[in-house]
Amino acid sequence: MLRAGTAPLVVSSSVLGRGCSFPPSERIYLGIIGLGVRAGQIVEELHRIREGQIVAAADIDADHRSAFVEGLGKEIPTYNDYRRLLERKDVDGAIVATPDHWHTLQVVHSCQAGKDLYCEKPLTFTIEEGKECIDAVRSHNRVLQVGHHQRSEYEGRFRRVCEWVRGGLLGKLERIETHLGQGPGSGGTDPDTEPPPGLDWDRWLGPAPLVPYRASRSHQTFRWWYDYSGGKLTDWGTHHNDIALWATESDRTGPVSIEGNGDFPPPGGYDTAYRFRITYEFENAPPILCTSDEPHGIRFVGSQGTIWVDRQNIRVEPKDLEESRLASEAPRLYYPQEGNQSHLKDWLHCIKTRKDPICPVEVGHRVASLCHLGTIAIRLGRRIRWDPQSEIVVGDEEAQAMVRRERREGYRI
Repeated sequence: MLRAGTAPLVVSSSVLGRGCSFPPSERIYLGIIGLGVRAGQIVEELHRIREGQIVAAADIDADHRSAFVEGLGKEIPTYNDYRRLLERKDVDGAIVATPDHWHTLQVVHSCQAGKDLYCEKPLTFTIEEGKECIDAVRSHNRVLQVGHHQRSEYEGRFRRVCEWVRGGLLGKLERIETHLGQGPGSGGTDPDTEPPPGLDWDRWLGPAPLVPYRASRSHQTFRWWYDYSGGKLTDWGTHHNDIALWATESDRTGPVSIEGNGDFPPPGGYDTAYRFRITYEFENAPPILCTSDEPHGIRFVGSQGTIWVDRQNIRVEPKDLEESRLASEAPRLYYPQEGNQSHLKDWLHCIKTRKDPICPVEVGHRVASLCHLGTIAIRLGRRIRWDPQSEIVVGDEEAQAMVRRERREGYRI
């Protein structure tokens, strides 16, 4: 029997390779690690683009595994231990859709196993892990796409705004605001219990500290716990700050100063900030103000006007500014094959070409680092200085110690 909140995944047979128009000789065979809500969305996207075939799946929850297979309507091998999936010779690429604290281990192990991979955002759980991911991807010559899909999808509106900003449509860019909305201000105080049958709780925790099972710690609410994620800052923060960095050509570097404040839930439950206001200063780019003040979206403020962009709209002020057209020689940004509108399809295409996708490992690392630095600053309650070249906190040993976290015995690289 399925537990509450675990719904069967209903997927067309083309995801399994039946009735697919894509030539079988060119189809890419995939394993998916982590079978929660996001996995269902990914599989539906694979159905739409018709180029990837799921041949194996892994999750530490037996209910998730059975629901996934039931939704597919066809038996495929499933595993509690994702490393067994990576041993399969018929798996070309791995899709990582697990909680944040597992990402780096699974990226590194996938690269070591010779698999290309798509990793959901944020790429990493800590800043130091980004270096491990880059080393694994580059030393094993793998193609990694980080799941910052606003670059590829939503009718290209985020890319278009980045081109406008780079092309000078707003005049001198003065600042960027990234608005993430608020997280939960309370919760997570449900009692510790025995884990449900079929859930391998020790393995769900993995590299994180060993604690008793609590329903609110696992599955969809994991991100409100600092032991596994960074709350809104590493959830929506990676999406919107990625676009801010892309617009200013800063997505392979980082800020030099980070300061802000945050409000945290009362002790005993969720412990990531639910309200925050963080200012990032850069050496060669305008500042980014990242806040929970407004619903999701990005505002670019320049000397000639402003642009607001979210997943549904672009709003330009003054309105006649939108009529201005960039010169034909204005820079154009990478875009997955015209008419594609798919982050996953860009990854599959790059597996064949062996070229970097639209969001490669280095970009994923820098975007995640920006969000982690904001988390460090508001948890410490003070300004920190950052050297983006050496990737070291300057003059603050306590903050520097927070760029990494100790992994539990048995879950170390």
